[in-house]
Amino acid sequence: MAPEYHILVTGFEPFGTPRPKTNASWEAARLLSDQRIAVPNPADPGGAPQCLVHLHTLQLPVEYDAVLARVPPLYHQSSNLKGQTFDFIIHVGQTNPQQLTVEQCARRSGYTKKDNVEQVIAHHECPNSLLAHFGLPTQAMPSAFTPTIDVPKLVTWLQQRHQHDHSLLAQPATDAGLYLCEFTYYVSMCCSWAMSQQSTASTSAGDNACPLPPQQCSQRGPDLVASNTPLDCCPKAQQASRVLFIHVPPENQPLTAQQSSQVIRDTVVWLGQHYLGSQSIGPGKGC
Repeated sequence: MAPEYHILVTGFEPFGTPRPKTNASWEAARLLSDQRIAVPNPADPGGAPQCLVHLHTLQLPVEYDAVLARVPPLYHQSSNLKGQTFDFIIHVGQTNPQQLTVEQCARRSGYTKKDNVEQVIAHHECPNSLLAHFGLPTQAMPSAFTPTIDVPKLVTWLQQRHQHDHSLLAQPATDAGLYLCEFTYYVSMCCSWAMSQQSTASTSAGDNACPLPPQQCSQRGPDLVASNTPLDCCPKAQQASRVLFIHVPPENQPLTAQQSSQVIRDTVVWLGQHYLGSQSIGPGKGC
């Protein structure tokens, strides 16, 4: 019997002024609700699946306080909205037209833009109190996170898989926008990192600090990234497992919701083949 894993895919509610009726991230994510994927074994594509993945979906508000309230419980089976232990979380956000990116960095500070309820986060940064959910000292708050996933390898695989499907190919990126998308990514990676740190809570904030201010950590493009090496924009960023962020373009600019959803689904397949079940994704059911 192939092992089964549970992945949560989140999207966002509509945002902006005037407020549109939909958000491409949620339109793509919701198409995956309750899907079950038999992940083929790359060494034996016609044989038994390598694993089974059950997908769950959740819409997040475009509000700083709501993200702080809703994301940490996703890492605790007893208190999360789904009552489920997740082996991996993929956050999806809407970016600019003609862009499809897999994000490699999330910063703690620099959040000056107002959310859907006209609020900004205090001091324009994720609060130290987030770590209290995991019993960690608040002074251990890292200033940036990167995922343990080898994003360039994932992106190369997605490009090869979709090169004949549509004109817009995925690219790695290191600037998630310093709005609710990047804030959510930071909060989620911080939660994942905090879980792995619970047994070693002596981490020093000074060891984790990114030396560059947010405005200097905003370059995009694959030329900044080498596999398994620190990002040039945040060379001392902490790594966090079990989390990834994908930015999709607005609907039909040029991808349909179905095409964006397929990119997310294919990312799940890649994760199933390369990460799920391995120790590299950190603590979680079946890991």
